[in-house]
Amino acid sequence: MTQEQQEQFFIDNKYLVIYLKIIECSKNRPRPEQYEKHHIIPKSFGGSDSEDNYAYLTLREHFLVHLILVKIAKGQYYKHKMAHALNRMTNSKKGKYKITSRMYETVRIEHSEAMSILMSDKNNPMSGKTHTSETKQKMSEALSDKNHPSYKHGRSVGARNDPKIKARVNREYRANMTPEEKEEANRRQREYERVKRAKNKEETGYTIGYSQSKKKTDREGVGTLEVFFG
Repeated sequence: MTQEQQEQFFIDNKYLVIYLKIIECSKNRPRPEQYEKHHIIPKSFGGSDSEDNYAYLTLREHFLVHLILVKIAKGQYYKHKMAHALNRMTNSKKGKYKITSRMYETVRIEHSEAMSILMSDKNNPMSGKTHTSETKQKMSEALSDKNHPSYKHGRSVGARNDPKIKARVNREYRANMTPEEKEEANRRQREYERVKRAKNKEETGYTIGYSQSKKKTDREGVGTLEVFFG
């Protein structure tokens, strides 16, 4: 992080000193046995994925630096981004971060205040305005059952089953995984595919690709696989 970037994104206060010390310490030691990769300049600030923008922190350090980032982010936009990220960490389903009730209260208050300011009349672009009848009609059509992305074949599939949403969630989840976690996830996926292939061949006598092609020809009324592939 350059001096120019530091001045651009962070407030010069006592918390910034602590933040820089934690980052410097992580750069001058071996990687911890359990670590998480932290963007020194957060990606939401425009930080890169280059190695010099990474710090390999313990779980406790990672939580602490995100707590500090809320205190040092310059400008309400960046403060909101950091408050939102910290709020997500406290609600992690993995339960990696052990926090006290007082710290949880602090995080929730910071997030609530950031959201309140962000959505205030001063910052809300729609404050004091209304949509025209034409705009309302376009919005209505865009959100109708026919065009709404949550509706497939006349029924709502929900966020959990929407392929685009699932893909985006999976990308974000994998981006925060350690190399060991990624290797374990890949191993489980390979095992799942192996079992799936074996089960499919046992039930149909075909490999997955051939079986799926056969189902498609049957569904579309094409006579044989040879016609389909031809």
